[in-house]
Amino acid sequence: MGAYPMLLDGGCVLRRAVALVAVPGIAAIATRELHHQPVTGDLGDDGGRGNGQRQAVASDHGASVMRHHEDVALRLEEWGVPTLRHPVHVWRRGARAAVMVSGNAGVQVYFDPRSGRATPLTEGDLPHDLVDRLVALPAVRVAAYRDDTGGVIVRTGEARARLRDDAGLVRYEPLAGDPLGLGGPLLLEDREMLLRSRVTDVPDAPRQLLQLFRTARAGDIALGARLGSDFRGPWEIPEHKAGHGSVIADHAEVPILASVPLPEAPLRTVDLMPSMLELLGVPVPEGTDGVPFSRLAALAPAPA
Repeated sequence: MGAYPMLLDGGCVLRRAVALVAVPGIAAIATRELHHQPVTGDLGDDGGRGNGQRQAVASDHGASVMRHHEDVALRLEEWGVPTLRHPVHVWRRGARAAVMVSGNAGVQVYFDPRSGRATPLTEGDLPHDLVDRLVALPAVRVAAYRDDTGGVIVRTGEARARLRDDAGLVRYEPLAGDPLGLGGPLLLEDREMLLRSRVTDVPDAPRQLLQLFRTARAGDIALGARLGSDFRGPWEIPEHKAGHGSVIADHAEVPILASVPLPEAPLRTVDLMPSMLELLGVPVPEGTDGVPFSRLAALAPAPA
């Protein structure tokens, strides 16, 4: 199906959207095959009660098949770095790193986890030899960490760029190559950047990564896996055959099924909350994540 709304049997609408969580974290994605399954029924049917209810159904993330396990914690141990990791070595003495895995395809690494420091590490403080070795792992699609000036460094292999929130706009500055595949330097409004990134294999990665590193509790470096890879070893029982947690499209795009018209514009799942409140005539609290559908409609791209 295309990138924009599709009317289905019963008058409901099926759309793709980018999953964006309201708390810092790397979002996940839905499998493309899901978009091609037949959908029937009428989400707008209120059983004749006439209460005008509105419904929307969305997934919190997608998933993909995992064929390659690259356990970052075990790799650090091989490199001589004592590492805190679940489910073993949780209370380890003398740990030099801690590894926190989410969805198995996303991982955050904290260096010197028991240092008691009040602020997270930035680029100049990181152990560059370990960072370079982590970035070079075959399973890694995207690596990111804070730079020394308030931005975020994004790396893929030898490619490197800087992300920054700049006076309400999102700035993407390639420094060597083009790790996010955006085609060159960009300074765009948030939704324009979302639209631009939808044609890449890491849709909405600029916003996702900037949001992640807004919080001091995010890791010193975050890794997102390539399609088919994750960051937990095959020692898990049962071994994981599928997972999520990266910023790749198969993990970050999800279907939205709604009984109300959806705008011809890129959506995020957090747009559902303010949109439902607006439809109910309830004021949207200040600071709520997401943008109501009524405002997104004005941002819709012109037909090709």
